[in-house]
Amino acid sequence: MPNKSFGNDYDHNATLRFFKKWRKLLLWVFAIALVASIVVSMLITPRFKATATLFPTSSNRLSKAIMDNELWKNQIEQVNVLDDQGIELIPRVGEHIIYIGHLPKDTQKGDTGKKIGEYVMKKLDTLE
Repeated sequence: MPNKSFGNDYDHNATLRFFKKWRKLLLWVFAIALVASIVVSMLITPRFKATATLFPTSSNRLSKAIMDNELWKNQIEQVNVLDDQGIELIPRVGEHIIYIGHLPKDTQKGDTGKKIGEYVMKKLDTLE
């Protein structure tokens, strides 16, 4: 019975011979592409700066206060917490930013959620 091969008859020596034969040209092309990509990337000026500050919380009181109001639920696309703990709202329509100030701070855990909700609703009501 003849020896059957199951698709494993590819000769890697041909690939190695190709790379050995064209190694100088391939190295030059690689080097030129590397230098060109470095030069072009240095010519590009950065236009945007992305930053994010994350604060782990046990609940999402601010977003809950916004999502409870049907109007603001549909209007606000993003909520930013700034480095100084100020709050910015980014609306879906327009190119403006709504700064609502700083959230109230409280040492009593039970009252914090209620105070944040009242504060946000007061600010959002004045914007309506």
